[in-house]
Amino acid sequence: MMEIKEITVIVAEDEPALRQKIIAILEEVPEIEVICEAENGIQLIEQCLIHEPDAVFADIGLPEMSGMEAVQNLFTDLPDLFAVFITAYSQYAVEAFEISAVDYVLKPVTGKRILKAVAKLKQHMLEKEALRKQRNISNIKKEKIPVRDENGLIFLNQDEIFMLEKEQKRTIIHTKTHVYKTLATINSLKQKLNGSFFQTHRSFIVNLDKVHKIFPLGDRTNMIEFEDYDKQAQVSRNNLAELYRKLEFE
Repeated sequence: MMEIKEITVIVAEDEPALRQKIIAILEEVPEIEVICEAENGIQLIEQCLIHEPDAVFADIGLPEMSGMEAVQNLFTDLPDLFAVFITAYSQYAVEAFEISAVDYVLKPVTGKRILKAVAKLKQHMLEKEALRKQRNISNIKKEKIPVRDENGLIFLNQDEIFMLEKEQKRTIIHTKTHVYKTLATINSLKQKLNGSFFQTHRSFIVNLDKVHKIFPLGDRTNMIEFEDYDKQAQVSRNNLAELYRKLEFE
């Protein structure tokens, strides 16, 4: 069973007394080391880029730049960063979880609630490590996938595939240079893919490593935009949260 030996944390809160309270609670946890603190969003970004912590506990309402905006900016340089948000307002919860927040703690802050967030943080870190190991094993075992189309049997490098799309009785496999059409079902091909792929919709399986952007299309649909490829994939509402979780673990 995997264990977490140490979690480095930066606490960002503009109220000094509350900031020290959060730090004191966190330091009661043996695995956690609070390595720095910040009082505004700009400081949070600066300290994170210097110290590269495992996680941040950040107030959403930080001055100069909100905690949420700061964390979103940090994901560019620190994609493995975990975030726990703290706020007096519940209306930001949906937005926080959409950017893969570990937890969302409402003020007034209590020791019990912070420790609950720590437990969630540990679980997220364990799941991430387990998924990384699983995907490494899968990538070693399955570098190519056999596909039979009208030209015969072709062996495709999986890292060249953007997505698989179900079209009536066929499956379309999209790569940057070619589109392959096969009578193999999308479910049968799914069994041959490595851990880099995720079924976002009954008609779409996407390569998570190729995802560039997720955006809403109307009230009930979300779409995926890929890097350097103009076709898009659909995401069902039921799979959206799981997709965010998997992308967080990249």
